[in-house]
Amino acid sequence: MYLSSGDGTAGPLDPPGTEPDPHVPGLEDPSEPFPDNAISPTETLMPRESSALATRLASLGTPVTTHFYAGTHSPPYWAREFRRSLPMLLRTPGL
Repeated sequence: MYLSSGDGTAGPLDPPGTEPDPHVPGLEDPSEPFPDNAISPTETLMPRESSALATRLASLGTPVTTHFYAGTHSPPYWAREFRRSLPMLLRTPGL
């Protein structure tokens, strides 16, 4: 299993001046606000969720590779993570 996620802040593959994502209704949580430097609020949730999933999978004996990083949910990161995960995917039995 390969899990990766950005943290919703501007990362190395986000062009300078990347505008924040549009407001997403329902994501407001006054008890746990998004970091001030988040430009992709929904992505700020992903490392926590993916980390919890990785922990659970590992507790069940499932091999898990993770990569959590500064960045957003955008095509440059998708391409990078695909390249990082491809060797593992190609070793998968039955392919």
